[in-house]
This record gives sequence, structure tokens and C-alpha cells, in this order.
Amino acid sequence: MAIIGRMRHSRIAAATCAAAVAIGGGIAAQGVRTADDRSVLDQIRREGTERSQVMTAFDQFVTVIGARLTGSPAHKQAADWARDTFARWGLANSHLEAWEFGRGWVLDGQVIEMLEPRYMPLIGYAEAWAAPTKSEINGTPIMIGGRSAADVGAMRDKLAGAIVLTQPIPVGAQPAQGARVQATATGDLTLHGVTRRVSIDLEGQLSGALVLVVGSLEITFADYGIQSPRAASVLSVEDKGTLELQLSFTKVQ
Repeated sequence: MAIIGRMRHSRIAAATCAAAVAIGGGIAAQGVRTADDRSVLDQIRREGTERSQVMTAFDQFVTVIGARLTGSPAHKQAADWARDTFARWGLANSHLEAWEFGRGWVLDGQVIEMLEPRYMPLIGYAEAWAAPTKSEINGTPIMIGGRSAADVGAMRDKLAGAIVLTQPIPVGAQPAQGARVQATATGDLTLHGVTRRVSIDLEGQLSGALVLVVGSLEITFADYGIQSPRAASVLSVEDKGTLELQLSFTKVQ
């Protein structure tokens, strides 16, 4: 495996943007509403329906700036934008208040690849605020998940220079023995030289060390350029058939 990671550290003071809005004025709470009351309510309603800034702010934070990890340049950019926007709206004393958090962090790039026994790109993410790698790391993956401290200690020589996996990749809970699980498989089915996209409803069951999977798919012969079966003693045959699957899987040791 080769892991390439370059993560830049920068001391960035995390900041918050504080603003207070005071809304003055009163609306009659009792009695019959006057024309002035209705005018004020209409004005409030128009502010929300015709001049709302919600989507503008949402787009800026989510689309333009993106993820805003604490201590990252994106977090500082978002705080600066909020402060400047509040000031542009006329809010007084819109400012940032610095507070100590720790080192800043940004992921400049990362590549994870399997090199042997064949090449395959892998998907992985660096842990936030992790230290950067000085160069490309090549090593053999070794799983220590589920092992005791004594077992790991006995593997010390093997772990030197290796890529240590501390926990298995989660694949969901394993079904109980005899329990039936339904799923749908989608893929290409080729018959008589014709390929069509199909979906097959499957049912799987764990039986001892075996996983048994069965399913069926109704096909129309004409869809694959197949003539309906004919027999002299049969008046007619439907232009449809059923493709049945029965698969058996076992774990490779």
C-alpha cells in the first residue's frame, strides 16, 4: 500500500461572529386591528417572502465555502463573510471574537492505493487535525482489531513499518442463522446476443458456513430476439419464461 498525504498546519484562531438585533415598535395585542396594524404585518410578510436572505447565506456557506472544520481556513472565511454581511445589513458592532482552540488544519491532498497483489485505488479519509506525512508511505496492512494487548505485543516485530488496521471495515450486522434477507440485484443480462438491464429480487439465508441465495426473473422471449418454443402437440406457448437462480457462497479462508 502507498499512502500519500500532505496536510498543512496553520495557527488559525477560531472565531465566532456575534450580532444583536433589536426590533422596536409595538403591535396592538388587543382589540380590533387597525389599518396601520395590517400594514406592519404585510411589511413583515413581504420581508420573508420577497427579500429573504436565507438561501443566499445557505449557498455561500454550503456551496461557495463548503465544509468548515474548526480551525480551518474555510471556518475563518465563513466567519469573515458573516461579519461583513451583518455590517452591510446595518447591524452595529459586528465583529469577531477570537478564542484559543489549537492548531489549524487543512487537507491539501491524499492518495491511498493498493499495490499488491494487484493495483487498486482505495477510498479513505484523513482524521481531522492529524499530523502530516513527510513522504509517501509503503507498507503491508496488518489487522489488529479484536486482538488482546498481549497478542498485539507479540506482533511487535511484524508491526514495525507496517500499515496497522485497528478495526475491520463495517459491512453491517451479520444475519442470524436461518434468517432470510431480501435484496435486489441490478445488472446486465445477455441472452441470444441481446443485452438488457434487469433487476432481480433475491432472498439470501445463512446456513452454517454457507450463504444460499435464490431468485427468479420473468423474461419475455421477444425482448431478446428468441422465438417462442413450439411443439406439435401444443396449440400455443406463452412468449414468456422464468429465469431461476440458485447461488451458494462460502468464506475463503
